[in-house]
Parts: sequence; structure tokens; C-alpha cells
Amino acid sequence: MLFAGENTRIVLDIYDRPLDIYFLYDNIAYKLISDGKFSDEQELVSTQLFLEMCKDKKPISNFNFNAYYTLYKESIDFYTEFNRNNDNNRESFVCKFYIEYGYWNNMFFKPINGLCYIASNLDLIEKVRLDKNLALQHYFETGMNEGKIISFNPYTYVASNIDRLKDFIFTNDIMTEEATKHYILSGFILNIKYDSFDHYLYLANNPYRIKKILKGRNKVVIWDFFKLTQSTVAKDYIRYYGNARKRIFDSSEFVKKYIRDKDVNFDNKLCLDNAKMYFVRGYVLYKHVRNNLSSLNMFRRFVGNRMKDAVNQVPFNVARMIVNNKFY
Repeated sequence: MLFAGENTRIVLDIYDRPLDIYFLYDNIAYKLISDGKFSDEQELVSTQLFLEMCKDKKPISNFNFNAYYTLYKESIDFYTEFNRNNDNNRESFVCKFYIEYGYWNNMFFKPINGLCYIASNLDLIEKVRLDKNLALQHYFETGMNEGKIISFNPYTYVASNIDRLKDFIFTNDIMTEEATKHYILSGFILNIKYDSFDHYLYLANNPYRIKKILKGRNKVVIWDFFKLTQSTVAKDYIRYYGNARKRIFDSSEFVKKYIRDKDVNFDNKLCLDNAKMYFVRGYVLYKHVRNNLSSLNMFRRFVGNRMKDAVNQVPFNVARMIVNNKFY
């Protein structure tokens, strides 16, 4: 991996995320990452670097993009949705995700969860049931090369059916293996949805939880929108179930306020149906959105609205006073 080499020069942002990355080879600096992205220009630069290195010895790459996608499908799809909507080449968007984001967030290869693999693939539910060993054998023999994925997450499953599956919640966490087995043995047959949890709505109604979720080591908040995956937010929802929905997100008010904000309405597609997602994204990425929900600003708006109400009531009160004085 070039990023780990001694010839690498990295420019980081305030959150220790890479902005620009240079690789020094034969006294030439090749810019592999620019402003945090592996763009078309960087693809050309890396190709030039590869060809130069081939003059000595062809670089070896053993990165299995299908296996990596199996492990991190949720995060990769989430990231790709907001960065490369038109890129349908799995190898391309998976590799770019790893280069731009996965590597820097310690998202490396790890063991496959056999039960989640079974729950994610309907043919395996019927064939292997709860046999994790058979599931893993299937993955390494055929599933990995076929592009099989893991889409099931027990936290999202419980959060999507919180009242029905609350028995799997134990001291603000869940019994993950038991919840997964439940889906394989009965949830699948009963057609229970495992991914219907609306994490954007939960966060829009409880924006203070965003900061809590994004708080990293040393209690430093890393404002990273892509850490708010459905399963990550589902964990928070389950933990604080019963204390959620502290406010009711007003889509119409948000659209009215931010429809002309080029930062929040970044693609000019903000509407009532997607307002909650734009709110969460705006809250994470832009300080002025967060400041708008500060206690001081909310108090100012409250006082301002009460004053407007009082002014609107003046004509009625004056008229009533005149009538009272004239006829009584």
C-alpha cells in the first residue's frame, strides 16, 4: 500500500483526515489524493506512477474488491451515493472508497459473520439454516467470487421492529446472535423487514444525538456525515429507546428556510420528502445549521414568535375595548 510507504507525504485536516497525498518516486512527487478525493486526474497520475514503477518491477496488488464490498457494503453504498451517483462499476467505486475513506478510518479486512451472511442471502437461509461453518465455506468457495454481500444487520433489524423484537434488547444493547437467528428461523418466513428503520427521521427529531454519535476519542466530535450509517444510528436508537423523539422535525419549515442555501441544498433537490436527510447532512457539515438549533437562537425565535402573536392580537383587543366603553 503506497500510503504506508516511507516515501509518502500526507497533508491532514483538523480531524487528521487526508487532504492531499504525495508519493515520491525517482525524485518526482505524484499527487495521489487531492482535496480528499481520488479524482479522474488522480487516476491518470497513479497510472503514470504504476508505469514508472513497472520499469523496475511490477507492483503487486492483492486487494479483493468483492470481499471488501461484502464486509462494508452499507458504508460503501452510503459514501458512493453522495460522491459518485453515476459510477456503476463495483471495482471502481469500492477501490475509490478504500483509497479515500476506508483506509483512513481503519476499515480493513476482518472475519466474515457467518450468520449475517446467511441472513443476507435468501438461498442460504433455505440451504444451510444456522450452520455458520457451511456458510463460511460457501462464501470462500463461491460466494466471494459471485459478489455475495452482507446486507443484514441485527441492530437495524431490531430497530426496524422495536416493539415486536424488544425482548432481544438487554441493558441498552441487543443480543445480536439471537436476533439474527430469529430472522433466519422466523422473520424471513413472516416477511419482517430488516432495514425499514428511518435513521434520518430519528436524527432529525433528536439532533443532539448526532453530536453524541460522532464523538470520538478524547470526547472530540468528528463531523463526519458518513459515520451516520443506518446500523450505527440504530444502535443509538435502541440504546435510548423511550427517550427519543424529543421534538418534531418540521419539513416545510426547513425547506422554506434552506431552499436557497447552496451548502445545504447542494444539488437543488431539497423537497419535503427528503428534508430530513438534508437536515442531517447540513447539521453535520455546516456550523450555521447547528447554530440555528442552539438554545440561544431557539429562545430568540420563541420570543420573536410570541411578540408577533401579541402584535397580531392588538387590533382585536383595541376593538373589544372600544365596544366595551361604548355599550356598557
